[in-house]
Formats: sequence, C-alpha cells, structure tokens
Amino acid sequence: MLKKSVVLFLLLALAGCAWRSPFGDSPKPPAQPAVDLSAAPIAATVAVFVPRDVAEKRAHFVYAHEGVWFPEGEIIAATSLRGFAQAFQTARPADELRKADVIVKVGGNSVLNPMVQRYYVDAFGQCLTPEGRLIEEFRASAVTETEFAYTKAFDDAYFKAFREIAARVAVSDKCRSATAP
Repeated sequence: MLKKSVVLFLLLALAGCAWRSPFGDSPKPPAQPAVDLSAAPIAATVAVFVPRDVAEKRAHFVYAHEGVWFPEGEIIAATSLRGFAQAFQTARPADELRKADVIVKVGGNSVLNPMVQRYYVDAFGQCLTPEGRLIEEFRASAVTETEFAYTKAFDDAYFKAFREIAARVAVSDKCRSATAP
C-alpha cells in the first residue's frame, strides 16, 4: 500500500511539472541602454591591453564524451580590437602604441550549453589611466546559437560584446578626459 501511494505521488508530481514551464515566470534581465554612435568612429586612439593570463586562455568544452579545446584568449584579443576599431579611429594592441587617448584592459568568460546550442559570453573593458589606475568599468554579454564545436559563432558572440563595450567607452566623458594630455 505504501509503495502504491509513493508511486501515485511521484506520477502526480511529475505530471504537474509537465503542465507549466519552469522558466515561464522567470524575470527578464534589465535592458542595457542603447548607445548612439552617429559620429563614429571617434577621432581618438585606443590602446587595447589584453593581460597575459587572458591572452593565453584556452577553453575546454565537453559534451557526450567528446571535448574540444579552443584558444579563447586569441579570440578575445582579435575581437576586442575589431570591436574597438568600429568606435575609434585607431585601435591597436597596447604594446604597439607609445601614446593613446584611451587605454582599455579587456577580458571575458564564456560558457557553451550544447543541449540548447547556445554560447554565452560575458566580456569586460576597464578604462585605465596611463599609470594603470581604474577609471571606469564596462560589461557586456552576448548569446549566439551554435553547434558543439568551435565555430564562427564564438567569434561573433565576443565581437558583439566588445562592440557594445567600445561604444560605451567612446561616449564616456569620464574615460576620455582622464586619459587626455
């Protein structure tokens, strides 16, 4: 009798889960304010600094007994330069420039969910003084659809995030005025 009631309880509990989505009532993240760059690219030079630990970062994703390593640090370095090049007249790695109007330290993290075929990226950019003091920090996230393997979607996700960060740095008076001579 006890066994029958436990089975009946489990069946009813599982049936209740099927009637509503567990994600249906979840709150949506707050919308990020849109940034207008009608005057882009801004006539300024940005030095993009990628720390060594970020530049050498490698990501490993595992799914269904298969794994893939890919050079996430190289993606961060390349896509951050492409993103900042859309907002500024000149965007170069920090070690190639002697002087820059804006210095930005970049980095990021990513997660692949192969079950729903989504690649999630969180990127950051920190506006720094020439001495390395933090002035302002910017964050952006992006999601792209992808299969389980390294694809162009990984580049696209980071590029979207860094393009948004570059737009915010470009319109930040606080960041530009602190690094101006």
